[in-house]
Amino acid sequence: MTVFSTESTVRDVVDATMDMSAGHLLEQLDCAAPTSGQWERALDCGTVRVRIRVEVEPTGLTADQAVAAVIAEDENEAPEVRAAARLLMAGGPGVEAARAVLVGSGPWPSP
Repeated sequence: MTVFSTESTVRDVVDATMDMSAGHLLEQLDCAAPTSGQWERALDCGTVRVRIRVEVEPTGLTADQAVAAVIAEDENEAPEVRAAARLLMAGGPGVEAARAVLVGSGPWPSP
């Protein structure tokens, strides 16, 4: 748990909370089924009222494409693995060969 001092500003607290929330959402929603929605909360904190609104919308990527996007930008991956990831993201001819390269390069989330 993060403890804030009495010298923390509202901005400091909100920035830190947003960063923690974003990290948690990323961990929990990574490659989740695409869906849309909105959620809102209001908190009365005595001297300030905080309103939180979260909007979720599909990116249009499949789970394979989302993982491939991360691999394609990873400079630590071999060039042929990055090229295979880019091909998988684009779709079309050669996708199965690209998937085979990715499966052979390490843990790939899809069968």
